[in-house]
Amino acid sequence: MLAYFERVNAALNARFFSVFGYQQRFLELIRARLRPRGVVLDLGAGSVDGSRLWAEEVGKHGSVVVACDRELAPLARNPNPRRLVADAACLPFPDAAVDLIITDNMFEHLMEPGVVLSECRRVLTPGGALIFATPHKYSYIA
Repeated sequence: MLAYFERVNAALNARFFSVFGYQQRFLELIRARLRPRGVVLDLGAGSVDGSRLWAEEVGKHGSVVVACDRELAPLARNPNPRRLVADAACLPFPDAAVDLIITDNMFEHLMEPGVVLSECRRVLTPGGALIFATPHKYSYIA
């Protein structure tokens, strides 16, 4: 029985968590929006260095990636050397200072996502982009 569940789990993980799932499209969108020497904000990064999937592209462009989360404990474990503890609803950046904001599975945890969206708009440069992913209600994660 255990072997059966291990096979099912492996198949689900391959389908939903491989780079060929939603993450491939996510990566394509990021690549398309990176700017030379741009500022990239990995919002809601926690302990995971989101740029692990797109680090090569960031390096080619000479961009700076800032890992941002509102909690210090998980952020302290993030391997990105540029870490910032901040609330996504009140980012400590001047207007139009960030070229690209990337967030993976964060918006579904917010009580007031509209406030965070407004703050993202404020700090984005003209032509900047917010690229985010969230699970749908029937997803394997949910």
